[in-house]
Amino acid sequence: MDKMYFDQVASSWDSRRRIRRAETLASIIKEEVPDMKGKKILEFGCGTGLLTFQLYQEDVQIYGYDLSPKMCSIYEKKIELYDPCSNVHLLKELAQEKDYDLIYSSMVFHHITEIEQKLAELKGLMAEGGTFLIIDLDKDDGTFHKNEEGFYGHNGFVHKEIKELLEKTGFQNVIVKTVYQGTKYVDNGELPYSLFVAKGNC
Repeated sequence: MDKMYFDQVASSWDSRRRIRRAETLASIIKEEVPDMKGKKILEFGCGTGLLTFQLYQEDVQIYGYDLSPKMCSIYEKKIELYDPCSNVHLLKELAQEKDYDLIYSSMVFHHITEIEQKLAELKGLMAEGGTFLIIDLDKDDGTFHKNEEGFYGHNGFVHKEIKELLEKTGFQNVIVKTVYQGTKYVDNGELPYSLFVAKGNC
């Protein structure tokens, strides 16, 4: 599933279901990083900013990055709409900034083929002692993306698998745990799914 898919769905992305999920996930991020004040943060795969704009009032500097131009366009419009919002920035290039105290992503890595390469790239942008968070799908049988044509990513991850990938990249004190239970409409029915958070230190 490439950026063209996300361009196609950008205008309808902020559904009530996704907004509610973002509210919960933002609370989870705050629990995992309680000392967020003053931090420089990157949301990798920011989409329309559902998570960014749950966190921007925490006295932080947040930088968003996404490959989908139309998702980014909505993100930029939100920067103008939310006031005050001088602490939210959209990156044109991933390496445009560095020395992040926190990098997080939500529902991004199951779309990435070269995971180790991307983890290493992101780790290279972090400040010493920084925190890295991945929120993503627990392993499923492929039903979650059953009706999404063009999806060629991962059907979620086993905790041991993602823990080993983070440790191999050099992250320390890695913890992986399931933190969210949700449902998604698939074939006119509700599919239960769960999300994990993987946390490591640089």
